[in-house]
Formats: sequence, C-alpha cells, structure tokens
Amino acid sequence: MIDYDHAQGGHPCNGNLSDVEGGFEAHWTFEGRDGTMTEMRPLTHQGFALLWDGIAASISGGGVFGRCLVTDPTRLIDPDLHHVITATQVQDGWVRHQTFMVPASEADPAFVAWLDALVVPGGARRGACMPEQAGAGVAGQANAAAQRDRVSA
Repeated sequence: MIDYDHAQGGHPCNGNLSDVEGGFEAHWTFEGRDGTMTEMRPLTHQGFALLWDGIAASISGGGVFGRCLVTDPTRLIDPDLHHVITATQVQDGWVRHQTFMVPASEADPAFVAWLDALVVPGGARRGACMPEQAGAGVAGQANAAAQRDRVSA
C-alpha cells in the first residue's frame, strides 16, 4: 500500500493506493468547494508496480526517497511543506512502514516522473486534488472511468 498526503493552497489531499484483496485501486479524499470529496481512480497492476518499484529504486540508488526517509520517530509530519508518502508492506505476518517527507519544491526528474504516475485528481504537480481540476488529464490513466462521490463534511 502507498499512502500519499499533501496540501496546496489550504486544500488537504490524501490518496491510498493499494494492491490488497486481489485488485488495485486508488482512493482519494480531498477538500472541495462543497466539503470533503472522495474519488476512486483506476489503477493498474503496472501503474502500482511503477510507483512501488520507483520508491525501491530511489532508496537503493540514493535518490529522493533515500534522502527523504523519515528515521526520527518524533519528527513532525508536515503535508503543507512536503509530499508525505508512506509505503506499507506486509510479508510473513510482519508489517513494515517507511515514511518519506519530500519537499513540495522537489524538482528531481525521477521524483517528478513518480508524481506524474500517481493517479491524483487534477495531477500532483498541477494542484493536488483541486476540485476544479479533478478529472483533468493525468498521464497514463483512464480518467473517464473515474467515479466521484460526495461525502458529508
């Protein structure tokens, strides 16, 4: 599972991308003009693998994820200033979490490509989960299949 949190312009956004229960899904929650919104986005096995493998390659290759790994359990999480990403893996009954706080201004090309691969409504770089942009083009995704539900605030 990959959990993504970020806020832009006072608009918090959370995405949960999972490969549990034999399928893949991306569930997004964000603040819209009319309150809290949720949106399910299509996610393929290949799309999830690209994101998961991107984290692993960055850690082992000394990239952004390796530099931004949170190792201090007392460090405050700040989704206003960072892209906060948590990768959770369950293996042999053990749960392993790794949290990364990548500066919102990060321009590393490999990280920018990773952000572009997220199925964020509106796109992670163009304004994470901004309601007026939800459903806008996101590279490699079938946005027409996205479904939206309003959740009472």
